[in-house]
Amino acid sequence: MSDEGLCLLLDRDGVINELLPGAYVTTPEEFVFREGVIEGLAKLTGVCTYFFIVTNQQGIGKGLMTEADLEAIHSKMLKAIVSGGGKIDGIYHCPHLAADHCRCRKPADGMVRRLFADFPDSATRPLLLIGDGAVDLSLGSRIRANCYGMRHQHNSLEDWSDFPHLAVSDFSQFADRVLSDYSQ
Repeated sequence: MSDEGLCLLLDRDGVINELLPGAYVTTPEEFVFREGVIEGLAKLTGVCTYFFIVTNQQGIGKGLMTEADLEAIHSKMLKAIVSGGGKIDGIYHCPHLAADHCRCRKPADGMVRRLFADFPDSATRPLLLIGDGAVDLSLGSRIRANCYGMRHQHNSLEDWSDFPHLAVSDFSQFADRVLSDYSQ
């Protein structure tokens, strides 16, 4: 790896926290970390300079939660990550409905363009993206990131058949793989 640290883009639901199939995480109480995430993020601070969450949150557009509700969820998440030795440099979310066809909803790259504008140095670094769905991997391909697909009980490799990827079964495996591939 070069002297530059990596820029890691993370999906939220299904990667950082447990997915609620057919529902949305709308309160801090419903937010449950996936196993190994807090420890894995802390381990990755040695090779990643930037950590960003890029997440579609159409529960806002559906009126199931507010921006304040999302902020409360993210506040809980950030406190736990920082307490565990990790960091998140920014959280970017799209509140729009899929039917809105906006520029920020993944797989569109509007959220990534915003974070690159906010953190210009991040755009010059090697990009990694981890997500649990085809929209995540499509965004990763669009921005030329090295993509990792997070497996869980609600997705399958067939979901990603159109995308080059490395499938990982949990965040610890992802962190170990990144450390192995990118540590000097």
